[in-house]
Amino acid sequence: MGGRGNRHSGDHPDSGGPDRDCHYFSEADYKSGQQYLEDHYPTEQESYWLTASVTVFLSLILMLIMTLLLTLAEGVHLLGLVAGQKQLSTYATEGALGEYNRILWEEYGILGMDAGYGQDRFDPSELEQRLRVRLEEELGDTLYQTSLTSCAMRSYQLLTDQRAGPFIRQAARQEVGQLGQTGIDRIMDYVRGAESTSDKRDLSSMLQEGQEALEQVQKEKREERKSAKDSPDISEKKSEEKSGDQAESGGKERSAPNGRKPKANPIRTALEWKSKAILAQVLPPDNKLSEASLPDGKDCPSKRKRLQGTSEEKIETDLKDQGLFRLYLRDHFSRFGKEQGKGHALSYEMEYILCGKESDKRNLEAMVLRLLALRELDNCRCLLGDPARMAQVEELAVLLAGATLNPAVLQLVKGGIVAAWAYLESILDIRLVLTGGKAALLKSPAEWTSDIYEFPTYLDTAVKARESSAGISYEMYLMALLLLADSGDLALRAMDLMEASIRQEEAYGGTRMDHMICGLNMHYGYEARTYFQILPKKTMLPWYQREYEETCAYQ
Repeated sequence: MGGRGNRHSGDHPDSGGPDRDCHYFSEADYKSGQQYLEDHYPTEQESYWLTASVTVFLSLILMLIMTLLLTLAEGVHLLGLVAGQKQLSTYATEGALGEYNRILWEEYGILGMDAGYGQDRFDPSELEQRLRVRLEEELGDTLYQTSLTSCAMRSYQLLTDQRAGPFIRQAARQEVGQLGQTGIDRIMDYVRGAESTSDKRDLSSMLQEGQEALEQVQKEKREERKSAKDSPDISEKKSEEKSGDQAESGGKERSAPNGRKPKANPIRTALEWKSKAILAQVLPPDNKLSEASLPDGKDCPSKRKRLQGTSEEKIETDLKDQGLFRLYLRDHFSRFGKEQGKGHALSYEMEYILCGKESDKRNLEAMVLRLLALRELDNCRCLLGDPARMAQVEELAVLLAGATLNPAVLQLVKGGIVAAWAYLESILDIRLVLTGGKAALLKSPAEWTSDIYEFPTYLDTAVKARESSAGISYEMYLMALLLLADSGDLALRAMDLMEASIRQEEAYGGTRMDHMICGLNMHYGYEARTYFQILPKKTMLPWYQREYEETCAYQ
């Protein structure tokens, strides 16, 4: 058991002994080991491990490396400043236009930032202050130590600038597809041809001249009656006078060669119709018309002096934009027979855009008169090209004028009858299209409806022209008139309606369309400090003072 005292036996891994118990060094063994260390590792040698040295060359290298690292760090800082400031300026400008008028976008698909914020004022400084506060909040959350030095609006563009050019461009972008329809192109050619005809005459003047010619005939007969008193052939003169009086009174005792008698003088009847309200001639008495009108008829974009933007950008629209703009008006505004519900100032909006009157009723009257003028021209053309009906005109003219020896008078009477007949047929056409039907675009004799001998029977508003499957509707007539109208006038009147409709909301009571910003040019100024300050605090390096110009516009 004496082996248990050996420090190399027992539990030591190298002992190889069978005994696995734990043993400890004795004090004598510890002192022996300490002495060994002191003998072999003297205390003087500790200074060798704590002493170091570096060469001058290495010091220069280390200094260059540190300079490079710090320069790279400051360069990254500077690049981050430039990119961050540029991006922040862009976001701020776009964010300003992001405050667009909600109703204008939801109802009409047009983007515009109200600089008056619903009030009847225009103050660019309010927008600048909003942007300044927003930017300072953003800069306070960054590690770039940047501050805002300036935020100013250099220029701006309004929806009403350049006769509503920005509005037209936006509206065109809302419409997708090709320019117009085949039917609309046909109407455009037809109406343009009618408007540009050099030899066209005013049919109203033809009616008036025809009536004056009949009055001249009557005057001549009175003179004949007066001179007959001193003539030996009194009986013959009285007979002629009676014959003439019967003819002028409508042929009550005298018939045309075809044996028919006119129920009334068509020229006089047409003039009486023209003196009455046009809507009473084309609409049934029980038809309820809108009584709406613009609340501020004179204070609207198309009539007041509008605020002008300061942007110098020129808005150019091509033929496609012009056509798409007309389609936009068709799709976003109501008309007679297709009225919209609440939220709109007028019910007949398309009629207002074309005619510009203050009330729905006046706009509808003006539109019917324009359609009447167009239909009269085509119906007059159809009559003059129909030999059978012109023969009736000739017979009726002779019947009304009597045995006059003045061919010029007879010609005027014939012109009055043609105008009266064209007017009658046009009234029937308008009745048809206002009730949703389609009237023939270029009427043929087979499509003619009225009979000149039965003029009074057409006073009933229920009587209409024959419908044509290849004809055009009321909406297509409106589109044709839109194509011929000036785009600027159409756009400004459309914005009249937009402004009036938006103002119906209490929070937007002071909204003005010439306060709607659609493009901005902003100026921003920033300054920042370096990460490693080596100059006095008040000294600013030029690289850390930056200015930016940002332009943003609705497309």
